[in-house]
Amino acid sequence: MKRVVALELSAQGRSFTYTLELIALELSKIRQKFIDDELLVVLPENFLGYPQDEKEVEAHAKGIKKFNIIEKFAQLSKKYNLYLVAGTIVQKLSNKYFITSIVFYNGKIIGAYQKNHLFKAQLPTKAFDEGKYFTPGDKLCIIDTTFGRIAIGICFDIRFAKMFVELKKHKVDIICLPAAFSYLTGVKHWEILLRARAIENQAYIIGCGLNGLSSNGVRCFGNSMIIDPDGCILAEQKNNYPISYIDAPIDLAFISKIRKLLPLD
Repeated sequence: MKRVVALELSAQGRSFTYTLELIALELSKIRQKFIDDELLVVLPENFLGYPQDEKEVEAHAKGIKKFNIIEKFAQLSKKYNLYLVAGTIVQKLSNKYFITSIVFYNGKIIGAYQKNHLFKAQLPTKAFDEGKYFTPGDKLCIIDTTFGRIAIGICFDIRFAKMFVELKKHKVDIICLPAAFSYLTGVKHWEILLRARAIENQAYIIGCGLNGLSSNGVRCFGNSMIIDPDGCILAEQKNNYPISYIDAPIDLAFISKIRKLLPLD
């Protein structure tokens, strides 16, 4: 059986080492519970920390290298024999910083996506502008796997329908969306946007959210969801825990059925 998992974490401050230990332990539990299943696991955006200024962004990028984060996630994907969409990390390339989601399988990187649409908003409690510190990506990430064709989006991307129109042209089967949605916007928009994109693309969507309050005062919505190609919620995390997961089996034949019954080409 093919099974997808959203592994939700809290936004509270933790060391890189402790976060890795938490994730490794949870992956071990997931693999033991679903010992015979093929697994696709998605982590949230900013799961290693929520950098909010230039100093924090630089420190985060240095920590990724110092603690060999990419290599360790590659090892976890191999050890537990699963596809792992490792949320987002701060990636430094040519003196520019990107919000990057890396996909691992069998100990190797099989894809990477740089967030195309950087968060900018003036909320009652805080102003956000990721463009001050990050550079937007300009490419899609589409990967052919045993789970079908997988695409990656990140958080604020979900609001940009044109991006998902492009994904639809590629007939993606699963869209993985690591996120750190703000609480204020998440309450109003998170579920609606996820379900709309699933219906439009007739694809599964795994929205994996960061929850709770970060050490620098950002309140995140959490509420991870797995949506089917007909827009139905298969699983939802309604509570905030330091780490937890939701899961659902997926059926690639169901995608074909939905697309045949209601062709949108």
